[in-house]
Amino acid sequence: MGGLSAAEERLIMEVEGLEGLLVEMVKGFVAIPTVNPPGLNYVEMVDEIGSWCRRFGLGVEVIDVPSEVVAARSPESQNQPRKILFAYLGDKGAKPHIHFNGHYDVVPATGEWRVTEPFKPLVKDGRIYGRGASDMKGSLASMLVALKVLAERRGELVGVVSFSAVPDEEIGGGAGARYLVEQKGRFADVCIIGEPSGLSSIWDSHKGQAWFEVTVRGKSAHASTPWLGVNAFERACRLVVCLSEGYVKWLPTKSFNKLVPYEDAVPVVTLGGVVKGGGKLNIVPDTLSFTVDRRTVPGETFEEVRAEFLDALYRCADSIGIPREDLEVKTILAGEPCVMRDEGFKRGFAEAVEDVLGLKPAFKICQGGLDMRYFVSANIPTLTYGGGESSKAHAADEYANVLDLLSAAKVYALYAYRRLNRASF
Repeated sequence: MGGLSAAEERLIMEVEGLEGLLVEMVKGFVAIPTVNPPGLNYVEMVDEIGSWCRRFGLGVEVIDVPSEVVAARSPESQNQPRKILFAYLGDKGAKPHIHFNGHYDVVPATGEWRVTEPFKPLVKDGRIYGRGASDMKGSLASMLVALKVLAERRGELVGVVSFSAVPDEEIGGGAGARYLVEQKGRFADVCIIGEPSGLSSIWDSHKGQAWFEVTVRGKSAHASTPWLGVNAFERACRLVVCLSEGYVKWLPTKSFNKLVPYEDAVPVVTLGGVVKGGGKLNIVPDTLSFTVDRRTVPGETFEEVRAEFLDALYRCADSIGIPREDLEVKTILAGEPCVMRDEGFKRGFAEAVEDVLGLKPAFKICQGGLDMRYFVSANIPTLTYGGGESSKAHAADEYANVLDLLSAAKVYALYAYRRLNRASF
């Protein structure tokens, strides 16, 4: 830990004084129900974020994602538009270039909400409640607070700080971060994503997603004469039991060349997150489908995992007498796992965390998938760090601690200030 200079202490104190502004932004963001799917109110959300960026003196660019890209990558979009906000402080072509990224879409507000309604943000006992407060509209506000104090010191800085707010992370990021990187290439030297890692953890890696839909076919018949049909539901149940007893139990013990050292970096699978089938109570069902959510680990590839699952599925089908031609497996999402290895970036960012918070952060793997993979694939070293509560993401009564969001803003501001301070060149 290097400690804070007088200028850095003033920077941190200025962020400290912006708690009210941060809360105002979070409440405004949460109040816009950017539910995905299908992707509602994206235009309003980008306008809201853009107005804050302009207020802070940032340049603003809005990228319209082509409708054909949206249709191909976000099939549940229902023709809702996708927009990416890109804001910047300094000359966009200058170096060094530090980029902050976050997504503004949120998952549907399911479950029983007791503290407040999902899109009526409420501050209570130091927490801000509402869908997206933690994942991750709170971090968008943290980043903008950091950018505000940096903008007030632009004369002390070289290079550029940029910020993007992207859609569709919750459904794979194809029309969001992926499209942004495709358009801009390796535009930044480093990237920080504000997903809710918690203040004491930095995610330098994440799991991937291999999502499938398995359709089991049978033969319909009247329910009074079931022997004339083949019950697809019963077939699927036997398949799931076989997979649960074999494939599911085997996965955590799988031996492979794991690329991260973390004990919790183990492959897992969930069967039946979505189940569809049947059409009427008195008809033997001729089809039934169930989803497979396989989480992959750095060291595995999607194609290997798909082949592995198909082998397990077909062995189960053969053992219980289901013809393979009565099975169909559709890929829903192929998200590769990711690991970032820039040790200098990791060290510098961890020092900023330690100097602001007085704690030594731990590097960990995120158990979910992140947009991080798109930036890393473009050779932009990327870390994920945010002050939200990951355990509350996607849950009823989602919340973030206000002081945690403010602390993350301090870390963002300090890291960027140190990296771009003219006096350090």
